[in-house]
Amino acid sequence: MSPAERARLCATLGALLTAERLAGSWSVRRLARAAGLDRRTLQRLTAGTMRPREVTLHALASVLAVDDPGPLAARLLAAAGPSLRPNTDGAVRRRRHRAGLALVAGHRPLPADLAERVRLHRTASAARAEAYGLFHRPGALDDPAVLDVICQLLDESRHLHEQAGPSVVIRIGRHEIHAGWAG
Repeated sequence: MSPAERARLCATLGALLTAERLAGSWSVRRLARAAGLDRRTLQRLTAGTMRPREVTLHALASVLAVDDPGPLAARLLAAAGPSLRPNTDGAVRRRRHRAGLALVAGHRPLPADLAERVRLHRTASAARAEAYGLFHRPGALDDPAVLDVICQLLDESRHLHEQAGPSVVIRIGRHEIHAGWAG
């Protein structure tokens, strides 16, 4: 890679990545982990010492602009310009695999609408579990106040599940993330 190409990549792609990373309050390590990249890879891309692949820039855009990564991905691709390396089947497989691992580990953010549904389902499940815990306490069936609390918790759980919509199941390789219940 020529010094001129390095300088151009640093001034275009590197500057854009740094600006987006700082705007989202991402550290280099957290962003790299969430995108399924090595920290050094992100540092090299930012410094302009590495030619990016399209799949890598899409992975970064999907973390930096989780709800609508398309426009940012287009800007990153344009910033890379002629220095963009072609994707290979292996690179695409690795990037998908690493992105899936980052999601399963909780490093990669979910889109806001999906994250809200998962939050509602988890809150509903917690209310339901609390109600069942109260129900199984000795003497719970004989105490009208406890039965009222159980009914309120179950009503709240049912309302939250209805508000959240259908169960959320995210499948990544052999891993599954479940939120919600079918009942």
